[in-house]
Amino acid sequence: MTEIKKFWSKKNSIVFVWPGEEPLTLKYDGIQIVLPPRDVIARVGLGSIYTHEAAEIKGRKLAGTVVVEDVTVLTPEGGYKTILNIDHLCRYLVRDRDDLFARGFNIVEDPAMIDEALTVGLPLYGESQIKRAREVLSREMQRQKGYKDRGETPPPSTSENLISWAVKHLKSVGPQKQAHRMEDLSAVLEGRPFNEPAEPAQQMVHDVPADRIVEASGVFAEARAAGLSLGNFELQALLAGNAETIAKVRVKIEARKAEKAVKTAQEAAATA
Repeated sequence: MTEIKKFWSKKNSIVFVWPGEEPLTLKYDGIQIVLPPRDVIARVGLGSIYTHEAAEIKGRKLAGTVVVEDVTVLTPEGGYKTILNIDHLCRYLVRDRDDLFARGFNIVEDPAMIDEALTVGLPLYGESQIKRAREVLSREMQRQKGYKDRGETPPPSTSENLISWAVKHLKSVGPQKQAHRMEDLSAVLEGRPFNEPAEPAQQMVHDVPADRIVEASGVFAEARAAGLSLGNFELQALLAGNAETIAKVRVKIEARKAEKAVKTAQEAAATA
């Protein structure tokens, strides 16, 4: 008897790409998806935390990726029911999870686009980690300030490991150089002379005490609350714990507060 073969098989699939240094866990409609770090290849098996296999190109598995497909199950009536619809999942992520894409996560349909997705995602991930570290230190500074304002010694935080990570991360990043000004670039292109600003001496990041990093992050939070705009270099030097910059920003904060107080008094007098 001639063998019968059925060749129809349709299943949507996409590739999730993650440039982070730690696994990323997503949950959707009761299903969990774990993405590996950018230097780890996802392998599903006993004892593995990964839920989906890595993407492949020419038989080579790629780190930082997982392939996610439609999930269908057989119903008691003999039909099929889709319990994970890729189209619905991707629409949800694109519509509601900008936070993931801001951290470097991405979705590609063609494995050939994985390198591009990682290239685009890496700087986004780096920026998100700097932002996260600053927020951690800002919260810790506010916590300690609350105790000190009451004349109490701040007890150790329940998040000491996270605070240590934030301090080390900002130390490792260090202050960044300013971009060249547009005016200077135009002068070079047009052959006009310009005075290239001398680079200020930078404090060695690794010599900055951890408590100064925390202090600097608190000053940054105060500056932001006061509506004070800081230049890029000034901001980087502040969050790297530069003592001179911390002092200068404090002066600016007090000046801004004084301005607001005068303005408030003038408005009150005008309406009296």
